[in-house]
Amino acid sequence: MSAHITALPAAATLAKTALSDEQCKELFRQHNLSSWWDTIVGGKNVGDEEMRAYLDFFRLRDDAGTGFKVAFDAASPSPIHPIHTILIGILPKGLRDLIRNIHDSFTVVDFSPRKDDVNGTAEGAMRAWHQNDTKMLPTLTGGMNAKHLHVGSKYQAYIEENKQLPSAQVKKGIKPEYTGYVEYTLRAWRSSQGRMVYDYYNNRFFLTPGHYAAGDFSRSAFYFVQLD
Repeated sequence: MSAHITALPAAATLAKTALSDEQCKELFRQHNLSSWWDTIVGGKNVGDEEMRAYLDFFRLRDDAGTGFKVAFDAASPSPIHPIHTILIGILPKGLRDLIRNIHDSFTVVDFSPRKDDVNGTAEGAMRAWHQNDTKMLPTLTGGMNAKHLHVGSKYQAYIEENKQLPSAQVKKGIKPEYTGYVEYTLRAWRSSQGRMVYDYYNNRFFLTPGHYAAGDFSRSAFYFVQLD
């Protein structure tokens, strides 16, 4: 594990977290398990609140040590919550494998039972494209990264053909203005809300343990996954 990984300073922990520092360390010791579905820490299964606490504990500091490293600087289109960087190595093995599979693949990765399913419950099931209507992720205004254009174009075509918005959102009159983001179901921990959002324009990954909610003790709705 990188020497830059460290705990939140005491002053930043303003409310009681779902896991103590020692419990976060205990969970990390199990990070080579394929999933944390049946893992019990602190007398309860690892769900959304526990994952927020865990990811907060392992947020990556900047090199100067003056604060937590934010993945995107002020020159980037500004999300409404800071996006902190975490290293892929702290994640459960199943999630690490999924991220690397998508990152390294030359084809579209979707573990949905049907291509047009946007509510799949399997790990790695592609859901609908992420609208980013709350602006929690950077707006991708520059189009696809030239290095990822070939694969990114496959994702765009696949999503347009198969991944329509859920009917509840269609009824709200939401128009299909693609953002470069698509959601994936996560089953790495016992959670009904955890999501991974894939930026197929740039081959980047974001995690939200509580379905975009920032949480009482976490100031991050999203975490940017650093692969190296």
